[in-house]
Amino acid sequence: MSDEGHETAPRVLIVEDSATQATALQLQLEERFATEVAGSLAEAREALRAPFDVVLLDLELPDASGLEAVRRFERDHPELPVVVMTSRHGTEVAMDALREGAEDYVPKDELEPSVLGRALRYAIGRHRTRNELRALNAQKDHLMGVVAHDLRNPLSVVRGYADFLLSGVAGELDEEHDEVMRTIRRTSDYMLHLVEDLVDFSRIQAGELELELEPTDLAALVREGIRLNAMLAQKKGIHLETKLSSDLPEVSVDRHKVRQILDNLLTNAVKFSHPDTTVEVTLAREDDRAHLAVRDRGVGIPEQDLPKLFQPFEKTSARPTAGERSTGLGLAIVRNIVEAHGGRIWVESRVGQGSTFHVTLPLPA
Repeated sequence: MSDEGHETAPRVLIVEDSATQATALQLQLEERFATEVAGSLAEAREALRAPFDVVLLDLELPDASGLEAVRRFERDHPELPVVVMTSRHGTEVAMDALREGAEDYVPKDELEPSVLGRALRYAIGRHRTRNELRALNAQKDHLMGVVAHDLRNPLSVVRGYADFLLSGVAGELDEEHDEVMRTIRRTSDYMLHLVEDLVDFSRIQAGELELELEPTDLAALVREGIRLNAMLAQKKGIHLETKLSSDLPEVSVDRHKVRQILDNLLTNAVKFSHPDTTVEVTLAREDDRAHLAVRDRGVGIPEQDLPKLFQPFEKTSARPTAGERSTGLGLAIVRNIVEAHGGRIWVESRVGQGSTFHVTLPLPA
């Protein structure tokens, strides 16, 4: 605020190589904005040593053409909102610019003071709101991580005591108490899985997913994961069938997190499979990639639900065949782990016929 109590005029950097056009823009904005002109991206970089509130950007500059200028501003000055100027028939380019990070656009044949002023103020307000929401979201993720971390230990204690009492060491439980204790065990186990997923997801959202890479025999790691998941499958009479290639070289991966990928895919396959069916796990070399596939013969996923699969807290209309529960975070976490390794994950599914989840990881050159 100035001494007279008036709002300080927003500062606009006009990036336009035509001196005539730049002067016309300054004249249109002079009553409500403080303006400065840069004729190229290089000049804009120098000008941005001083603070500005918004950038009015021509998409055709001597040292950047088209969307390249938008990308550079988004990369080097993400704190600044950008409004692009487009040609008369530049609607498609304008949409691309918005996808690249621009806040708004103005066609050059509509460069009037009211239109320009509205676009610039809208861009400033929207960018400010976006940044505030981003900060609030970061606080939410941090709080979620802290709460989940603090819940982990007491839940582990509850599950541990339930296991202790169910073991019979402290005396045999009658039928009623045994059922109560098994309910406590199942519920605490589910809550502990949820907490673990929340901790992992909050780290991912905060950009704190760290990989501890080490040379790893993928086939041996998959065999280990299958062996440890076999009991879960046996409870539903499900057979785990494997076909693992022996010609894969060692790969540099985070063993724990790749096991997390496999455990999640196997758990889901068993969860959505009908009793007394087979889950197939294959691992093969495909050019410069290792290809892991987990196929079930379960309920399948409706086509309209497929886009939800790898999104956090999204659930499909497909239901587990024995009433098992899901946190809604597992596949979102898996996708981030796969992509952090430079890999790719996707699914093929048909309702009533089952699903196949595919994961590829890069092999060493």
